[in-house]
Amino acid sequence: MYSLWTPTSDDDRHTYVKAKDIPKAHVKKHVRHQQYLHVLRSWSPTRCEFRAFRSVKHEVTTRKLKKICLTALDDKRYLLPDGIASLKYGHRDIPKAPDALRASEGGECTPLP
Repeated sequence: MYSLWTPTSDDDRHTYVKAKDIPKAHVKKHVRHQQYLHVLRSWSPTRCEFRAFRSVKHEVTTRKLKKICLTALDDKRYLLPDGIASLKYGHRDIPKAPDALRASEGGECTPLP
């Protein structure tokens, strides 16, 4: 999820917003840049509700779906101390735990707490 807002864009047509696994039409009508800022600062996720076509055994139906729309939590990235910037897991700048350093020096591997 990300949102791009420029100082010259006072209307919503010049704001570029994306949300994964949420239909574009729903994002365009209901999700605003201010919601991204609120979620980032307060860590409170938002939910959305929309209708979608689903097919089960070649039978097409319309279903009402409820999903988490915006959230500040990402399990694939290491969050830096400022609470906003992040790095991919495995990045060289991520600090290592002291036990992990000793294990990587050539001793026996011990699980991290």
